[in-house]
Amino acid sequence: MDIWEERKQEDDLPPNEYSYQLIAGIAENQTDIDKAISDVSADWRLDRMSAVDRAILRIGAYEILYVQSVDTPVAISESLLLAQELSGEESPTFINGVLGGLAARPNPATNSPI
Repeated sequence: MDIWEERKQEDDLPPNEYSYQLIAGIAENQTDIDKAISDVSADWRLDRMSAVDRAILRIGAYEILYVQSVDTPVAISESLLLAQELSGEESPTFINGVLGGLAARPNPATNSPI
């Protein structure tokens, strides 16, 4: 988080606190998040995905798995908006499929659907 702390000192506006929570949460849980994504992305390994799609999937997966204040459909919808804005033409469909598959699985923390 050194870069984040440095950036906070350089900017006139304070960073969005939720953005910090996302970055810290994804970094802390990246191994589990990546495994969850890999488990539902069938024939696509993480290293074959574009960096942008991988980042969007990590954000969406983190919100689905760890952020109870964000409803799963909202997390998926926001991820799709990011994909439409930042990634390739087929990315929204791919990301929807992966996050939808992730949302359909039992939550490992509660053993109930997410």
